[in-house]
Amino acid sequence: MRQQRTLLQNEVEILAQSLTQELLTLNDNVRGMFNDRKMAVREEQKAVEGAIQKITYKMSILLSSDCKSEIEGVRWILIRRSVLGIIFMAILTLGMLRYATYVRQQRKLEAESRMREQEELRRDGGKTDHSLAADAAAILAAA
Repeated sequence: MRQQRTLLQNEVEILAQSLTQELLTLNDNVRGMFNDRKMAVREEQKAVEGAIQKITYKMSILLSSDCKSEIEGVRWILIRRSVLGIIFMAILTLGMLRYATYVRQQRKLEAESRMREQEELRRDGGKTDHSLAADAAAILAAA
């Protein structure tokens, strides 16, 4: 009986060792599977983050190009308006200069005319009648 018991104990020890080894192997396999899953999740997260970064980059490029094109459009509008304003001011300035020259010329002609009239009055001594014909007719009718 001792021999059987020793044999049984020996078999139990062998079975316990094989069970322990099996448990360790199973434990290592489960840990490996968890690590593999963690790595897969990290890779998926990196892929999602990369996609989000691409979308964000594309959106920022689109927004910045839209803003740049709008700014460029406003700039051209302002340039056109300023050019038109400058042209308007140049035309207005030239018109004012021409008008001032015209007024100066008219004043000069009027001054020359007055000078001639005064010169004629000095020469004639007031003998020449410069009144209009209608005035003369009224004077004659009154007399």
